[in-house]
Amino acid sequence: MTAADRRDGEAADCVDVIEAIEDTSRQWRRDCRQLFRRIALSTAVHNTDDHLRNHGFLRTDAGWELSPAFDINPEPDIAVDRQTAINGVTEAEHEAEALLELAALCHLTDSESRTILSEVVEAVGQWRACAVSLSVPAAELESVGGVIDKQLERIRAALG
Repeated sequence: MTAADRRDGEAADCVDVIEAIEDTSRQWRRDCRQLFRRIALSTAVHNTDDHLRNHGFLRTDAGWELSPAFDINPEPDIAVDRQTAINGVTEAEHEAEALLELAALCHLTDSESRTILSEVVEAVGQWRACAVSLSVPAAELESVGGVIDKQLERIRAALG
């Protein structure tokens, strides 16, 4: 939030985070790629709690860099909009297409962005088996399962 020069409660967009990365990070290309992957993951699991306080930087010997991902939580209600827009989009229904448009702003080629999205879909697509292996109760699986499956379907459709 500080790097993006925003205040708590102000509307924000992932573009603001990209600009903060470009202005702050010594490894901005790597961090933009990582941000894209995180936004793809948040889209896939319908994490709507992605406000600017949930993106951060760490100071290292080499300078500032994007912090590890944190506070990623699936939202079971598909009607809940994301807090930080993806290139102007906050509705789950249009996030996958917005991701493809955001890729260029993250300095990714079409091929690179599609590879990342495919990797995220492949990994998140295993969520149910992983949750069952960890003995997640069936009621909790069903509470978020439909929205994750729907989001994965949307990303796959956007990939063509």
